[in-house]
Formats: sequence, C-alpha cells, structure tokens
Amino acid sequence: MSRPIRSLLGSFKVAFYGIRYCIANERNMRIHLSIALGVVFLCAFYSFSAAQYALIVLLFCMVIAAEMLNTAIETVVNLLSPGYNHLAKLAKDIAAGAVLICAVGAAVIGLILFCDPGGIGRLLAVMGAHPVLFFGGAIGYLLLAAAFIFVPEQKQNPRQGKKDE
Repeated sequence: MSRPIRSLLGSFKVAFYGIRYCIANERNMRIHLSIALGVVFLCAFYSFSAAQYALIVLLFCMVIAAEMLNTAIETVVNLLSPGYNHLAKLAKDIAAGAVLICAVGAAVIGLILFCDPGGIGRLLAVMGAHPVLFFGGAIGYLLLAAAFIFVPEQKQNPRQGKKDE
C-alpha cells in the first residue's frame, strides 16, 4: 500500500479511536447519541423535506462535535493543569457552556420541526391504533437508552500505549 493511502487510513483510524473513546468515557456523549436515536425514530411519523432531514443531521453533527471538542479541551486542560486552577476551571466551564448552547439550539429547532400538526396526528393515530406496541417500544427505547447512558465509564489514559500516527 502506498504511503499516502496508509497515512490517510491512519488518520481515519485515530479519528475513529477518538470517537470510540468519547462514547466509552463520556456520559454526555451517550446522552446525545441516545437522544439522536430517539429523534430518528420520531422522524418515521413525519413527512420532512430533504432540507429538514439535512438540518436534523447537521444538528446531530453539531452537538456531537461540540461534545467531542469539549472533551478534548478538558483533556488538554487536565494535562496542563492537574491541580486546581481558576483559569483551567474557567476554560472547562466555557467549553461545557458551548455544548449547552449547541444542545439547546438543536432542541429548539427540533421542537419547531416536530410541532407539525400532520406529524403529531400520525403519531397520535399510531398510539391510538397500537397502544401496547407503541408504549412497549417507547419503554424499550427508554430502558435501552438508560442502560447505554449509565454503562460504567472505561476511564483510561487516552491513547495509552499508542503512538501518534
């Protein structure tokens, strides 16, 4: 395999490691992913346009990327300032605030999109026609989401024993 291709594959490998690390170690990342999955299920009851679906995907990506940047900032701050430092705390608080702004913005846009009377009507029709199936599925989703969110974190030294590629 040529060097540029190996380099490109190596870049993807470390990027996927970063994603996997955040999912395994950051409860808030698992919360965001669980909410995203719930939104995907709700989309089945709506007749969104391609632009609306694109907006939903963009919002997912924005919140997930913000959470990953927050994790990266916290990791670097912890590395550079292992003891308490007011400025280190401030940097972490600001990064967490940025994630909150992204998540609240995504939630507001989601509410605007999902307050469509037609979609709500279809959702209510399914609830009325198949209440056991609907509520069973909803409870199953909530139980799986809770199990995923509260799985014990695998706090480890990031990239322990791995060299940068």
